[in-house]
Amino acid sequence: MLWGLAHGGADGARAVLDLLREELLDTMVLAGRPVLAALDRDALAPWPPAAAAPL
Repeated sequence: MLWGLAHGGADGARAVLDLLREELLDTMVLAGRPVLAALDRDALAPWPPAAAAPL
């Protein structure tokens, strides 16, 4: 957001927000949750993953 604002003023900030929105929508579709109403706890993964190996 700040990069867009610094680089292109209000138009740059808008472009960054538009890109973030498009990426969120693409990710939701790929996850099988094409609308916000379809998001629920089943769409979330625990962090850190329980199967993660210690470093």
